[in-house]
Amino acid sequence: MARPSDIMDRALTSLCCRAITALLLLTLGACATYYPPYPAPPPTRPERPPAMPEPAPQPPPPRPAPAPPAKPVAGPAASLYRDAQAALQQGNPAAAELMLERALRIEPRNPHYWYALAQAVFAQGNHARTEQLCLKVDSLAGNDPALREGNLRLLERARQGTRSR
Repeated sequence: MARPSDIMDRALTSLCCRAITALLLLTLGACATYYPPYPAPPPTRPERPPAMPEPAPQPPPPRPAPAPPAKPVAGPAASLYRDAQAALQQGNPAAAELMLERALRIEPRNPHYWYALAQAVFAQGNHARTEQLCLKVDSLAGNDPALREGNLRLLERARQGTRSR
């Protein structure tokens, strides 16, 4: 048989649990507020712009001659760049990649170094990384049409190589 103190403990525990539950529900209920929906804006009629005569077609402006590409031979990493270009021409793209990565640690915003690195990586057959490097070159190339054009051709070749796999 249960003792009166056990019955009292159970009743007190049950009462405490109910009080805590009620307190939590009231607290959470206070957090949920009701906001009435905004009234719909009044419908507007589209206004027709006044009819304007079409201007006569004008011939396209002449294209400026492309500027010669800027050669990155004057910077602090120019010797690394020249050595990397020589390694690429000799058929050693892995060595060229290492030299260009060193050059980029010295001059990280030189788009010519990034382009040469993309060429070295492409020569090694890593088309996905070449594509990423070409996107980097495009972001840094600025107003260098020759660099942009060469980079676009390399990007297209890298994307074709990625699709063929």
